[in-house]
Amino acid sequence: MKRRDLLSGLAAGTFAAPLLSRAAPGGTVLIQRTLDAPPRCVSLGDGRWTGFEIELSRLLCDRIGVTLQPMQEYLVWARALKMLETGEIQLLPNVTWREERAKVMDFIGPCGQAEFYIVVRKENADTRFESLDDFTIGDRIFESVSAAVIEPEFDRRLKTDPDFAAHFIGTVSAGSLQAEGLVQALGTRVATGRVFGAITDWFSYHALKRMAGPDLPFDPNELVGIETP
Repeated sequence: MKRRDLLSGLAAGTFAAPLLSRAAPGGTVLIQRTLDAPPRCVSLGDGRWTGFEIELSRLLCDRIGVTLQPMQEYLVWARALKMLETGEIQLLPNVTWREERAKVMDFIGPCGQAEFYIVVRKENADTRFESLDDFTIGDRIFESVSAAVIEPEFDRRLKTDPDFAAHFIGTVSAGSLQAEGLVQALGTRVATGRVFGAITDWFSYHALKRMAGPDLPFDPNELVGIETP
């Protein structure tokens, strides 16, 4: 699903940093979360990283006179946000601005926009999502990344409406630096019917559709991304 009217307002990805880093002196090392997810972040081995998020981060750090240190430990998104609040990491790309986050984080940007899809099995390709209530029809269960924000009204109902929230499971990934494995797990859960669908971003959706190989536990051609009207 491309986010249009239903999940209105394309999410703008920004760089976020803890408020305490405003006063960081020159020469400070800024630690950044990493995930091997081309083309955003690409591991070159031996602790070396590239990708457009990494290069933008390096440029930003060069301009303010600090050194970028890509983190080698994998962090699930929810933990990365919490560590950013506490200052355990100092730079996190691709964070959507929200008022509650702005109380504990500084934002620089936007530096990009996020496009979302609802991935379902091909047999459900005619499913329409004309209102948020369409997510709650029958026993449909959808997967989304824990602590991710999608759209303000969607996010509000997920927090305050138990009947709405009952149709969603928040997933956290295993401790891996490889985004490909996370995307494969998502595709497997949708393809096997463990969930009706999954809300995912443009990068993950197209990575899913490009997957191939004899050991792949599902056929990517049997999964589709639904657009809203």
